[in-house]
Amino acid sequence: ADEHQCQRILDVFETNTIASADYQADAALPVYDRYQKHRDTIRRTLLKELVSKVGYEKHHILRELLQNAESAYASKQDKPPEAWFEFIVGPAAGAGRRKVSARHAGRGFNEPDNKGHSREDVDRIWRLAAPNERTPDEVGRFNRGFKTLFSVATNGSVSIRSGDFDFEVIDLLMLKPVEPKPNPAKHSPQTEFLFEAEFGDALEMFRFDATRGPLPSLTILNPASFVFLGHLQRVRVQFDERVWQWRIVRHAEAGGWSRIVISTDGVPSSDSFLVFAGIGPKLKADDSDRRYAAAVRLGDTCLPVSLDKAWRKFRLTFETDHDFPLDFLVNGDFEADQGRVGLRNIARSGLVELAYDAVLQKAQVEIRAKPTKDVWLAWARILHLKDAATELEAIGELRTIRSKAITCAEFFTTNIPHGGGLVPFGQLEFPTQLLRRLATIFGSSWGITTSQWIDIDLANALPDINAVRHGFDGWLINLQPEAPILRVIEQDLKSEKFAKLKLSAPEQDELQKSEKMLAEKLRPVALLLPPEPEIPIIEAWSVKDLWHWWNRQGKPVANYTLEGGENWRLFYTEDIGDTHGRRDHLKRELLAASSDAGRRLWYRLFALACLMSAGRRMTEVRDFWHQELEQRGFWEMTCGQKFGKGSDALFDDLQTRRFNTLIASGEHAYFWRRVFYDIRKIHKLVWEDHFPETLLDLVQAGRGAQLLNFLKSGQLSGQQAWVGVFGQSAGTPLFFLVRELCRLGVIRDPAVQPLAYFISTPVRRAMERIGWIQPESSGRVDFESLASLSEQLHQKITSDHECGPKLLPYYDIPLLHLGMEAES
Repeated sequence: ADEHQCQRILDVFETNTIASADYQADAALPVYDRYQKHRDTIRRTLLKELVSKVGYEKHHILRELLQNAESAYASKQDKPPEAWFEFIVGPAAGAGRRKVSARHAGRGFNEPDNKGHSREDVDRIWRLAAPNERTPDEVGRFNRGFKTLFSVATNGSVSIRSGDFDFEVIDLLMLKPVEPKPNPAKHSPQTEFLFEAEFGDALEMFRFDATRGPLPSLTILNPASFVFLGHLQRVRVQFDERVWQWRIVRHAEAGGWSRIVISTDGVPSSDSFLVFAGIGPKLKADDSDRRYAAAVRLGDTCLPVSLDKAWRKFRLTFETDHDFPLDFLVNGDFEADQGRVGLRNIARSGLVELAYDAVLQKAQVEIRAKPTKDVWLAWARILHLKDAATELEAIGELRTIRSKAITCAEFFTTNIPHGGGLVPFGQLEFPTQLLRRLATIFGSSWGITTSQWIDIDLANALPDINAVRHGFDGWLINLQPEAPILRVIEQDLKSEKFAKLKLSAPEQDELQKSEKMLAEKLRPVALLLPPEPEIPIIEAWSVKDLWHWWNRQGKPVANYTLEGGENWRLFYTEDIGDTHGRRDHLKRELLAASSDAGRRLWYRLFALACLMSAGRRMTEVRDFWHQELEQRGFWEMTCGQKFGKGSDALFDDLQTRRFNTLIASGEHAYFWRRVFYDIRKIHKLVWEDHFPETLLDLVQAGRGAQLLNFLKSGQLSGQQAWVGVFGQSAGTPLFFLVRELCRLGVIRDPAVQPLAYFISTPVRRAMERIGWIQPESSGRVDFESLASLSEQLHQKITSDHECGPKLLPYYDIPLLHLGMEAES
């Protein structure tokens, strides 16, 4: 009994608890007597404060001893032929107890390390905050893990024999003898930790629940536990008669990668991993190097395979409690609690990105070296190509890493195996499920060409991308009317072979469209009428001509813009006065998209685009807006979280309306349909889904070139589709919407400019009239054609360096005015 050690343990106890009255009453007792009298309370308190509260549990004991052995081999000067570790739980002399021993042949206590530095292991073993003496390859950092042994050690005693030392540690902080001395005469080539534990505690060390019968499988160790060890080659664990043993073999490969093969005794197949180890940049100049590593599990064909789900954890050499959603292992010098199970500042560390990059670069090398389906799919699956962005977004601390998933998607979507090489997805055709099934059965007799079709497994592995789907109806449209093959197709669709197909609802919808098209193709072709005479171009104008004409007209912009008097009344009852003030007011509220006023304005603006899509004149749109919607209080009723509460009564009123004529004139059904479906959808976009904020974020993120496509379809390359965007609720007016947002300065991204021209019917007719497009182009009104015309118009105007800059701020408005003037 050493008075200094007893006082030390009392001081630590008093620092970590509020002493009881009984303990304080014994203040006059000699230090040793006071310690002995309250020893049980002191030990429980120290275990709670120094072990449990920092995250250590009984099942961490094996991990901590393994970690100790790995560090001992890492720091040993003369490496043994085999680095091994044994952990044995066997019978003890006392009833209901087990004897526990852990052994290895690494560097002994107080032996110099492989750098020639002296080490004070005997002193460090009991200290709470010993100085860091690690060599670069050692693991562990807090000097707390050993103390976990006392959570199970009977009588609070652990015997240690290592090198020239033989001593005990008692109650976490005391040595016996007080100052252990080296005894070279009794030198031990091994390090051994020895203690006894109650049988129940021994079971808890292994997370075993069974107290009788055969022992369950070992779950606290698995092949993935050893992936990031650098020295241990054999690990043996025994509990009574049950034995588990792993052997670890390492082979260096090129580029910083190694192949690790881990075989488990009694298991016929081994587990293989590709492991990359690197050094990350220092956060501060005087920091030590920060290590990181990544590991990919390999299957029987030496291609990557998924991990067992329980293995998908961040690693600090050994697994932590932090989940990582993808199917590769990430190890690094992360900030952690003292129990090394909880991590902090994962994203800020930058180490996850480095590990992600290492795996992605390996995938790129492997795919380019062997551009085959199986290689591409293997890497796509472990990187979770389809869902990685969503999975990382769902974990708050990993959201900033989502950009890596987008980078990954960009590589895979532009490097798809096809025909022995790698091609971007845009060069491949994406057939629908129905067309694929029909090609399998009837492809050869129908002459369906599949050479450019993407493999179905590759297509299913891709994230949501803006790829055009080729359907059965799209294939039929390319066949000549009354072609003989059409009769073959008609008969095959009535055959028993086709009848056996069980079609999904989308396939049935596609089939119905295709059958209508087939019927049209089979209908006899009407006699061709003589072609109508071409309407000659009245005059061919240059950009300069258009500018001078527009200048002579006085540039009447107000008739066609949001701040113009007629359109301004659609949004506001108050007239601010001049157009400059109106523009500023519109811009300010549109940019404040999350405010109540901003949402009200965005809601009305999107609704205007829907009503314009009804194909009526703008004067009709405004009349309907004022006479039907405003007079009924529609906007006030529906501005808020619930559309239905404000519109149900209105719908009931419309149903009971009487008509004065047999043709029900004045019903405005073409507008009301837009209200109760399209505007209702827009309402959800604005008031529930915060779509205007998303739209502005998209442009600010530098993806303005994809804005129109996003508004129409919700598609962005490398991301899942946004559900519930405009779709068919607005077509041409989306160009009007984008034009006004650009013109007002709400959108300032130059990439949006070429797609900001409102290619309406008057604009197309004006372009045809002055010779800027061919007559056949003006009749094409699909979204892609309109986008192409917008880009052509932008290119035409910018090609004139003198007058183009003068016309650019007006976008399509001069042509719109020219077209409207011609109609009138």
